[in-house]
Amino acid sequence: MIFKIAFRNLFRNVRRSLLTAGAVWIAVFILIFTGAFLKGFEESTVAVQIKTDTGLLRVAARNYFSQENEWSLDQTLKKEAEDFLQTFAEQFPRDKADPRVTFRADISDGQFTTRVRGVGINPDHFFQTFKMALTQGSLKASAESGNIPLWMGAALAKDFGAKAGDYFTLTARTRHGSYTANTFILQGIVEGGNPVVDFLSVYLPLAEAQTLLDMSAEITEIVVSGERRKKSRAFESWAAEHFPQLDRQNWVEESRPIREINTVRRKVIRILLGGILLIALSGIANTMLMACFERKKEIGMMKALGLSSSGLVSLILIEGVLIGILGAGLGFATAWPVVLWLEVHGINFGRFLEGSTSAAVSMASQIFFFPTAWLALRAFLTGVVVASLATLYPAWKFAKTHPLEALRG
Repeated sequence: MIFKIAFRNLFRNVRRSLLTAGAVWIAVFILIFTGAFLKGFEESTVAVQIKTDTGLLRVAARNYFSQENEWSLDQTLKKEAEDFLQTFAEQFPRDKADPRVTFRADISDGQFTTRVRGVGINPDHFFQTFKMALTQGSLKASAESGNIPLWMGAALAKDFGAKAGDYFTLTARTRHGSYTANTFILQGIVEGGNPVVDFLSVYLPLAEAQTLLDMSAEITEIVVSGERRKKSRAFESWAAEHFPQLDRQNWVEESRPIREINTVRRKVIRILLGGILLIALSGIANTMLMACFERKKEIGMMKALGLSSSGLVSLILIEGVLIGILGAGLGFATAWPVVLWLEVHGINFGRFLEGSTSAAVSMASQIFFFPTAWLALRAFLTGVVVASLATLYPAWKFAKTHPLEALRG
């Protein structure tokens, strides 16, 4: 009986009921949208880091990672690298380990010069392991004598207005501190959806990088890749047991800066959402209070006919719950298709990163949303709970009103 009365009350003033539910609608929509975005930002970034640059595990000489941002070539591997690569291939025949040299360089086309991250690689192996799209040229090393191949990130190539076959000069400091330079032919342009790759990186054959940097057969790191992220634990445990003298950095540690940024974003968004929910709560409470005042004589009549105070509280609370369900349902119905579409198509932030310092951070330029059933359920329940809490004060206020006082109006 009480439920029927509460349900009927929703339609006594449809416009007011919809406006009241609208506050919950907006809050639930924002909860689902921002939740799916933040989770998607983290997942997309981690995925693109692993697939295009860092792999599941990086192995280097002692103290290399602590000095990595200084671009030092003092901590290198030679004999340990040979042993690691050989034993890794025996232990994990289906997985891959790529030796490489990472260094800072300047690249010039004769008119324009910019600073880049140079990476010495084994092209045939590297481009099979790391997922990059070839936008122009070839991923195969040129067989032409006298031409040393080089591959460039797509955004960097766009800045130069470069095309496959163009010549570039790469200038770098050797491991002994002297400057050196060589001319390369642009063999191909690659795109990984990672600003570090697309905006900042050039790739050249490992042997040519070692010659340029006067490093003999030395490398700066080994990048280990596998099909599943969970396998990084097995890689790291094996490396720690067989090569304890080497430093290791797994994909979780690599993604820590992004996760820390995301944590700050979550806190800021929670504060904003808290403010929105408080506004929604006060708006619903005010609307319910007005509705109760309009029905004051009716409430007095029901109490005079035997409706208890607890029954009146239940009546008003049920009405609030129904408004919450209506608003939360509308919020879910409008937000869920949006985040599902963005889960497939994503949002391209690449154009916003041009000329930005964010290009120096390994992240995804294409963010795919990550909606989950738990996110939707939590947002829906939050909307219902907020609407229910908003009715507590009107319910309490009118529950203690004497029937005669209510009948007098």
